[in-house]
Amino acid sequence: MMNLYGVLRNLAVAMALISTAFAADALDLPVKDINGKECYVYTVGENESLYSIAHKLGIGREDITRYNPSATDGVRQGQQLYFPVSEYASTYGTATSTILHEVKNGETLYGLAHKYNVTAEDIVSLNPGASQGLRSGQVLTIPMHAAKKNGEASDNGSDSWREANRTTPANGDATAHDDASDKQAAADNSRKTAQNAPDRGHRSQAAPDETGDEDVTKTLDPENTTPDNTEAADNAGRKATVALIMPFMLDESKPTRQAQLVTDFYRGFLIAADTMASELPDVQLLVYDTRNNTERLQNYLTLEKRLEDAALIIAPDNAEHLAMIAEYGRTHNVPVLNNFVVKDTLFRDNPMLLHGNIESDVLMNRAGNFLAEQYASEEMLPVILMPEGRADKKAFTDGISEMLGIQGVHPLIINYEGALTYETLNESLPSTTRSRYFIICGGGTLNEFNRVAGALKRYGQELEAAGGMMRVLGYPEWITFRGEALETMHELDVTIYSRFVSDPNSYDVQSVENSFKKWYGHAPLDGLPSQALWGFDTGCFVFSNLIENWPLAGRNDRGALSWRGVQSAFNFDHHDGSQGTVNNSMYFIRYMPGGTLDVTLN
Repeated sequence: MMNLYGVLRNLAVAMALISTAFAADALDLPVKDINGKECYVYTVGENESLYSIAHKLGIGREDITRYNPSATDGVRQGQQLYFPVSEYASTYGTATSTILHEVKNGETLYGLAHKYNVTAEDIVSLNPGASQGLRSGQVLTIPMHAAKKNGEASDNGSDSWREANRTTPANGDATAHDDASDKQAAADNSRKTAQNAPDRGHRSQAAPDETGDEDVTKTLDPENTTPDNTEAADNAGRKATVALIMPFMLDESKPTRQAQLVTDFYRGFLIAADTMASELPDVQLLVYDTRNNTERLQNYLTLEKRLEDAALIIAPDNAEHLAMIAEYGRTHNVPVLNNFVVKDTLFRDNPMLLHGNIESDVLMNRAGNFLAEQYASEEMLPVILMPEGRADKKAFTDGISEMLGIQGVHPLIINYEGALTYETLNESLPSTTRSRYFIICGGGTLNEFNRVAGALKRYGQELEAAGGMMRVLGYPEWITFRGEALETMHELDVTIYSRFVSDPNSYDVQSVENSFKKWYGHAPLDGLPSQALWGFDTGCFVFSNLIENWPLAGRNDRGALSWRGVQSAFNFDHHDGSQGTVNNSMYFIRYMPGGTLDVTLN
C-alpha cells in the first residue's frame, strides 16, 4: 500500500507540474487541421490529470471536456486534446497594458481572473500578496491583453472561474451543458448530471451556475481509457464510485464559516485524489449539496440510482441526515463513513457504518491506562489539581481515580480556589530526593490552565534542580493553545491525548497546505482540526484502500482498513460486538522542553 511518504512525494511532483504554467502571452502549442478546422493540439504527459492540465493551460476543466468529450472520464498519457484556434487565439493575446482594480467584498482571485480573462498566476505575478487571499479595499494591478479593448472584461464562454455563490431553482434540478452530460442524462432521467464541482474558487473547476448544477461526476484516473458512453458510466464493475453528501450551501450568496469549512474538506479530498491519481483504479466521484435540507437529501437517496453502486458514501455533520444515509447504506449494502457526528452510535447496530472517530469513553480509558503505565514504569505519583467550582473535567478525573484505585494507586488530590499558588503545591506535595509527579488538571480550559501554569512552572524548575521530575497530562482542547501558553506546555513537559495531531511546522502539514494555496489561491481556514487536512487524510485513506482492492468492495472483512495521515489516522475495527466498525486510532502528543513534539500513535 502506498504510504504517506509516497503520497507526499507525488504531491511534490504534482506541485511541480502546477508551477510550470505556460506564459500568458501565447498558447504555445502546435496547430493541426481537424475536419477543416484549425485546432491547437496538446499531448497529455506522464501523471497529468484534467486538473493539472487545466491549470497549466490557464483554462477551465470544462473547456477541456467541451472540445474533448472523451476526456470527461479522465485523460491518459499520450492522449491528444484539441482546442479551436479561432476561440483561443484571442484569449491568449499579448499583454500590452495594466489597469487597477479595487477588490470588493466577496471577490476572489479566481473570480477576477475570469472577469479579466487572465490567469490567476498573471495577477499574482504583479501582486505577490494576492496568493495569500484578497481583502476588501485592496487595489490590484491587472494585466490586460491586446484582445481586451479599453480594459473591458469579456466572457469567452468559459465557466472555469465562476464563483459558487449563485442561486438555483427551487426544484433543485440541474441542467447538463455538454455532450457527455447529455448522454448520462438520457440514461438517467431521474437525475440530470452536472459537470461543475461545489467549490468556491477552485483553480480549475467550474462551480454551479444559474442553472442549478449541484453534483459532480468525474473520473480521477489519468490513465483511464473508458469510452465516454452511458454503458461504461453505469458499469459498476468497471468503476469504483465514491460519493460525498454534504451541506455546501451553494444557494447562499455569502457562505457561512461552516459552509466554507465543508468546502475546505472537499478541497483537501480533491488534492488527495489528484496526488494519488497515477495509482488509482477507475474512480468516479459524486458530490451532492444537501443545503441542510432533509427533503432535498431524501430526493437524492430516492432518485439517484448511481448511489446504489457506491463503494463508499461520506456523510455530513447532521445527525438526522447521517441516520437517513446510514439506513440507505444498510438497505442498499453501501458502506457509509461518518467523520463528523462524533458521538453517534449507529455503527453499533448498522454493519455498513464506519465511525471515523474513536469513542470518547475509549479515548479517556486509554488516557488513564497511559497514566497507569507511567506510574508503573517511572514510579510517578499521580496528582489531581481540583479547582473549586470550576472542575469541568471532574468526570474524567473521577474515572482516572477509579481506574488507578483498582491497581492499588491512589492519586493525591489538591484542592485550590482562584489561582493555584506555589505555596499550595510546596505544602501539599511530599518532598523526597526522588520526587516524581504526574499532574492531572481538573479544568481543561485555557483560563484554568493559566491559573495553574505559573505555580507548576516554578515548582517544576525547583524540583528538577533537586533531582526530581514532573510531567503534566493535558486534554485534547490544549492542542489549540498558542503563544505563551504553548511555550509553557513545552516547559511543563505536557502530554496531550487527542484524536488528531496538530504540528503546523511539520513538513507533511506544510506540503499539503502549500498545495492548497497553489490550487485555490489562499490558505485553508484556521481551525482545529483543519478541515482541509481532514479531507486530505480522508481522501488518502479512501483511495489507498481502493488501490489495495478495498475489502469494502466485497462488503466483508474490514479489519485491514487503516491509514496514518498528516493530521489524523484511521484504523477501523469492531468494538464490543458492534456490527459496524469504529476508528480506534488516537495520539499521545508530548510537548517536550526545547519546543519539539514526540508523537505516538496508539
